[in-house]
Amino acid sequence: MNRDIRTILLTVLAGAVLIGGGLLWFIYHGVSAQEDPSAMETALANWVRNASVSVSSGTEKNPIPQTPENLKEGREDFENMCAGCHANNGSGTRTMAAHMYPRSPDLRAKSTQDLTDAEIFYIIRNGIRLSGMPAWPRQTTEDNWKLVLFIRHLPALRPDEE
Repeated sequence: MNRDIRTILLTVLAGAVLIGGGLLWFIYHGVSAQEDPSAMETALANWVRNASVSVSSGTEKNPIPQTPENLKEGREDFENMCAGCHANNGSGTRTMAAHMYPRSPDLRAKSTQDLTDAEIFYIIRNGIRLSGMPAWPRQTTEDNWKLVLFIRHLPALRPDEE
């Protein structure tokens, strides 16, 4: 048998075994959101999210200046739209969030704060498919940028701002 054909067949066979094993695992474990996701599930979900958001979001910087009034308006929108899942402090530790899959992220964490302004704006505006993150397209562009300002401010949030 030709060496190239053998390599192709072994690759296809290995892929079929991995896919079959994954399907059996899901059949055995189900798709319950009550269990914590495995490290592999989390890594794969984060990779898919990050890859799709970074390609689609562009490179725009936040055009809204960080003023007390803009932060206040961003905080008010966050309280009305985001705190139900992400908590007032951005920790993602709400009761509802504990039973979502994937879990609501801690918006204060490095993984969120390392996103570009454009990536955070994109997530707010468009949501994340197959997660609990809804799209907020009816919000004005300015309001969504104020939310980005507030999300950037979360790691330095004072108790009186919660």
